[in-house]
Amino acid sequence: MKLIPLTLQHAPDLLEFELYNRTWFEQHIEPRPDDFYSLIGVQTHSAELLMDKTLGKGVPALLINQQGDIIGRVNLANIAKGKAFLGYRLAEKYVGRGIAKQAVGMMLELAKQKSIQKVVALTSVENIASQKVLKSHGFVEKSKLRNFTCVQGVNKDCLEFRLDLDSN
Repeated sequence: MKLIPLTLQHAPDLLEFELYNRTWFEQHIEPRPDDFYSLIGVQTHSAELLMDKTLGKGVPALLINQQGDIIGRVNLANIAKGKAFLGYRLAEKYVGRGIAKQAVGMMLELAKQKSIQKVVALTSVENIASQKVLKSHGFVEKSKLRNFTCVQGVNKDCLEFRLDLDSN
């Protein structure tokens, strides 16, 4: 397992990953807009992430297994004033293998190299697996965000976690 930087050439494989795992993801997080699920939609999304990287506002990456298949994603977004938001998603068949934990650890190392001092991550109250991944890296629960997202027509509470990289 390794992280490789996102390029526009990944769009077809990224679209396949997102389509294959769409039902799984949408059980846990707010769905992406329907127009995302096309080659042009994924290319546009990727271009936006790459523009954020160019502007110093994001760190896009892909989580890749040894055979070159995309099995997940991890990124830092909304980077400003030494603070970034961590996001990640993993294909259903790879959950529970420690891959998300490893990928988050790798991204946090990259965050340190980019002089990011604080990392924020959000997870639904029900997503215990993500909470365990975050806590394993020293994230601390800071607040509960009521009705923060809508998943399958149901408003969901989320938890905000924070990590101070200066103290790690």
